[in-house]
Amino acid sequence: MLKEKRSSGVERAQVDLAGSEALPRGDSNETRQREAKATAGSLAALSKALLALQEGEPGVGVPYGDSKLTHLLKDSLGRGSKVRSLSLSRVESDSLCH
Repeated sequence: MLKEKRSSGVERAQVDLAGSEALPRGDSNETRQREAKATAGSLAALSKALLALQEGEPGVGVPYGDSKLTHLLKDSLGRGSKVRSLSLSRVESDSLCH
């Protein structure tokens, strides 16, 4: 994760979830399986936090502690902040140069 604070007071956070692509069936690489599972869990926790922020029910906390990703992005997602853009990108393996 890269966090950058500009002189204007604007903070930008970039998170690279490289390697979070779906694993091919039968892939027995345990490290890749663990990483993919952790990434999926982090994205689910981010979704849960964003839904809690959107609903904004009084007395209901936002589950920032559910993953490292949501904990690190807490300041960028909190009630006083404004998210300008949230983007997800995926590169198809067919489009990569070999």
